Amino acid sequence: MQFLSTKIGDNFNILQRDLIKYHSKVEWTRENQPLPHALRLSSDYLINEGRALFNIDNVKLDDQATYTLTARNSSGVASTSAKLKVKTVATIDDTSYVNPDVFEQFEMKKKPNWNQPIDNADNARLKIIEPLKDFRLVEGSQAVFSCTIDAYPKPEIQWFKDDQTLMASQRYATYYDMNMGIVTLIIKSALLDDQGVYKCVVSNIAGTEHTQAKLSVDFVPNIDETSYINPNALRHLQPAEQGQQPDDDDKYKKPYFVKVPKNLEVTDGSTVRLDCLAFGRPTPTLTWYFNDQQLAEDPTHKCLVNEEGVNSLLISPASFPDTGTYKCVARNKVGEASFTVDLKVVDKDALIAPYFIEHLNNIVIPEGKDTSLSCTCSGTPVPTLTWQKDAKVLTPDQEYRIDINGGHSKLYIQNAQKSDQGWYQCTAISPAGSTITRTKVTVLPPGAVQTMAPDLTKLIKQPVEPEVPGFVTALHKLKHVQPNKTPDERPKSPSDMPMGHNFGSIWSKDELQDEETIYNKDKPIPPKFKTHFKASLNLRERDPTRFEAKLIPIGDPTMTLQWLRNGEPLRSASRYVIKYDFGLVSLDLLWTYPEDDGVYECVATNSCGQDKTRAELKCKGNRSIIYDTQLPDGMEGYLKLQEMEEKIKIASILREEQAEDEAPESCAPEIIMHLEDNRVDEGTMAKFMVKVTGYPKPRVSWFVNKTHCVTNKSHTVILFLNN
Repeated sequence: MQFLSTKIGDNFNILQRDLIKYHSKVEWTRENQPLPHALRLSSDYLINEGRALFNIDNVKLDDQATYTLTARNSSGVASTSAKLKVKTVATIDDTSYVNPDVFEQFEMKKKPNWNQPIDNADNARLKIIEPLKDFRLVEGSQAVFSCTIDAYPKPEIQWFKDDQTLMASQRYATYYDMNMGIVTLIIKSALLDDQGVYKCVVSNIAGTEHTQAKLSVDFVPNIDETSYINPNALRHLQPAEQGQQPDDDDKYKKPYFVKVPKNLEVTDGSTVRLDCLAFGRPTPTLTWYFNDQQLAEDPTHKCLVNEEGVNSLLISPASFPDTGTYKCVARNKVGEASFTVDLKVVDKDALIAPYFIEHLNNIVIPEGKDTSLSCTCSGTPVPTLTWQKDAKVLTPDQEYRIDINGGHSKLYIQNAQKSDQGWYQCTAISPAGSTITRTKVTVLPPGAVQTMAPDLTKLIKQPVEPEVPGFVTALHKLKHVQPNKTPDERPKSPSDMPMGHNFGSIWSKDELQDEETIYNKDKPIPPKFKTHFKASLNLRERDPTRFEAKLIPIGDPTMTLQWLRNGEPLRSASRYVIKYDFGLVSLDLLWTYPEDDGVYECVATNSCGQDKTRAELKCKGNRSIIYDTQLPDGMEGYLKLQEMEEKIKIASILREEQAEDEAPESCAPEIIMHLEDNRVDEGTMAKFMVKVTGYPKPRVSWFVNKTHCVTNKSHTVILFLNN
């Protein structure tokens, strides 16, 4: 076991080398438990290099623990551990009383004021030598903005996005190399929201200069959140045919594909990436074909391989001639394997946002029984459907079977157990947009279901009324639910819910019989809110709230909803739960903060018109700052401390002014000790020394064979200042 140490606030990483390449599966644990989900913690496994890396940003005291790396392959399991000790950093509050004489050892500097003249103003300069350049990339890639400046004294640097100050984020990193004069902004894993105009503003006593550039991010419908695919992300791809994997005992292995991409339908001008992963011994080479003709790389078509060994065909931008069948062939000395994928490029103007024709409905099932959830979605191009349970993505396995045929999907739950209870969601995504439908599945013991059986039979066996042809069966069942129920009478527990849905408590029988309530394609009407949102004005911090309204016509496939807050689109957040099901429009805030204050508005639009409803939210924050003094003698002790701080501040300013008056005259740099030739053995340290005088302090640059030398692991520059 290794013993490692670091300090609070530092960045720390653990690197493990010499892992078996390609066939190792690695896992990091903390105190024999899976790593918690946090943005500060990240891990990476470079298959080709056999290296595993674990990184902790902004180390905290809670990170002190034993970390273990476990590597597995077909031959066995190996592990290694390291114990991390986190050292605390002393602060000024560590002592109860501070002697005023101690403060005199520190120099309090005033904030620079560029308007005041100084003695060396003639040497001040500020110029942008190389401006920022526009950047275009694929979603999930890294963006790097850099410009070169010539500035003295050291400038103040600010970054803006769309004329707004760039907010701090763990995805943003800024650097300034004083020796080279290079200012850099790095955006890690760029998202669509990062698009915009970025401006760098530099200023010092010589003035203010700025440069700006535009960032464009291309959306890739079949790409994961990161440009590098980890093994877990490959589960989103279609599994290869069974039986292709050869015996591990063979000395040589015929190529086989572990994962292959699905057929795609994209819009003209978008970016397409076809990912696949192939294995074999020796390592196979991959060749791409388009309509049985070998595909040659050009500025539009590129073949890429990342650190995980994933091969990709990148098409950017896709155009109508790219429509066709793509074939990938993996070859080695033993044999070859291949797969085909169809790509269809459609016109942008033909886009239709996804919308559900058949929605999910709440169901109650007895424990041990089988059931299924089905939904149908339409749109152009045909949307991609995915399933989630309690916000976690579901993949087909022994517990769940998922069938997807175009815009129709069905999820099978076999031998339902209590663990299957929860919220299920189907998400439809296409280049034209996205939409969701949700349902709650309740699993009850067999005895509880038997008491409900008579009422369930009556509800389920109601005949379908012919006057509403083509609409979902749930609508006809609904019309036979007992009327005259208010929203407050809705079921509060699973035992109170009818099997199928509970919408009969939302819409009365008279409302459902109204011609305007149900959508009729022969007589379309504009949207109308039958009830409106109610204001929430007396919320306390972390209180939940809900905005709810009724919207007609029910089942209109052209209906779209837009949520606004203070006139701006409502940003997505895990605290917000938006639902539109069977005419009920709702927005749930699971907990609220004072910054949530504002006017919330829902705009409903269909082919005939528009309607809106709004309500105000006000949340009062909890008191988090103690304003009353905690000193034992009341305000007297506080006033004495304040008076002492003022005296120290004045003394510091006087010393600084005195130092400026006594500053030496400006003089040009002069080398008083020159470099001497060095002869050393290979692998040993070589040291060159030079002594330079001048005022203000000269800037020193080093060159190796007329090439500028940058400080790195092999070259270190140490500067000694003499008073």
